[in-house]
Amino acid sequence: MIYTIKNEYLSLSFNSLGGSMTSIKRLDTNEELQYQKDPRSWQGQDVVIFPFVARLKGGVYTVDGKEYSMKNHGLCRYNEFTLIEDKGNEATIRFESSEDTLKQYPYNFVFDVTYSLDGKILTLSYKVKNTNDKVMPFGIGGHPALKVNAKDTLEETKIDGSKIVFDQPIELIEMVLDSSGSWVIGENSLGVSQTITLSKNLFKTFPTLILKADNIKNCILEKCNGERVNYDFDCAYLAFWSHPQFGDYVCVEPWMSLPDYEDAPSEMMEKKSLIHLEAGKDFTFSYKITF
Repeated sequence: MIYTIKNEYLSLSFNSLGGSMTSIKRLDTNEELQYQKDPRSWQGQDVVIFPFVARLKGGVYTVDGKEYSMKNHGLCRYNEFTLIEDKGNEATIRFESSEDTLKQYPYNFVFDVTYSLDGKILTLSYKVKNTNDKVMPFGIGGHPALKVNAKDTLEETKIDGSKIVFDQPIELIEMVLDSSGSWVIGENSLGVSQTITLSKNLFKTFPTLILKADNIKNCILEKCNGERVNYDFDCAYLAFWSHPQFGDYVCVEPWMSLPDYEDAPSEMMEKKSLIHLEAGKDFTFSYKITF
């Protein structure tokens, strides 16, 4: 089911399947700000990522020696959320562990997503509650695809001219992926810069560009027509992704954890970068997008 919230400036729609956003519109112009599916490109629009970011090595892992498997980006995107509150300009949906999820991820949890509109600011909040009597390891992150100015050709969708701008020049530390773009193999300095120039060639070079975000608290998506979208976050990593050939979008993805390392241990508790949440405790991850 598709739900919609709105205020005087924006409307936002999201899907109970996966809990992900499907439309963000400016109400004064009716302009669509979120990527709408291109049959030649990604068939998603957004992903609520939990309890693992991107890929597990071999798609499997162990907990106390028992093997489990989980698809790319975890559980949320494949499951239904339930609407638990709708205030008109804010809504909260919930996804809880079940017999089915326990076969893939042997931990009990309550996972709430809250979408809130305040003026031209969209706040996305993910709240995890550990309902086990033991520590629960997990990863979490966002994956919204926003439209950029583009020109279609038979060969590709040209998105040249748009860029990512940071508030000051910073050293960009890349989390390097293997040749398949799946596993982390190390770190690499890309030098000091205040901008990342967007193009499909960028995503041919970096299937996913993942940066350490210790020194990054915000960035601006500056479109070639002068429109600016501001992202504010407090996350461990910041990823950028688009289909390397088609689609008029870029994903700016705040992550709190990483895909598996190439040499990752199979045991979930031993994997790098995961959050370890104590029994009965909550963890909230949120970020803001200003249009």
